[in-house]
Amino acid sequence: GFEVGISNKKVSFIQTDAAINPGNSGGALINAKGEVVGINTAVRAYAEGIGFAIPINQAKEVLHKLVSGSKIEHPYVGIQVTSISKRLARYNNADHNAPYFLPEVEGVLVLHLVENSPAYFGGLRRYDVITHFNEEKTASTKQITDIVGRCKIGEKVLVKVMRGREVK
Repeated sequence: GFEVGISNKKVSFIQTDAAINPGNSGGALINAKGEVVGINTAVRAYAEGIGFAIPINQAKEVLHKLVSGSKIEHPYVGIQVTSISKRLARYNNADHNAPYFLPEVEGVLVLHLVENSPAYFGGLRRYDVITHFNEEKTASTKQITDIVGRCKIGEKVLVKVMRGREVK
């Protein structure tokens, strides 16, 4: 699986070439052994034959809430990020036409902040590099997604960022 941004949220999906046509999302994604491995969910616009399914283990985690009619809520920070390495930052910084300086550290680069989001009000800025989230090291988008997923809604978190050459 991997993460795909949908409505400013990060969701893990299984990418599939199984046909997902209008009306059959919500159906089972089955492997060659006949086991249900996911729930067909979405088709990538303009990408013929590419679909996405929610992994079955994720669906099982919230099944009882769905059956009881409860709303499924997830922690939300309000950032779009990408993983960044020291090597990539060095490559960027060697370009005299680069629009910004990137700290040469491992972390996640903030590409966009959602207006009026927790990240926006918390003082994060575009091109900050998040190195720690809630005192855990964040070297990839998967790591920060997992850490955020373990947070409680409304919980205050500590975020360590590099902004240019400064630690914030």
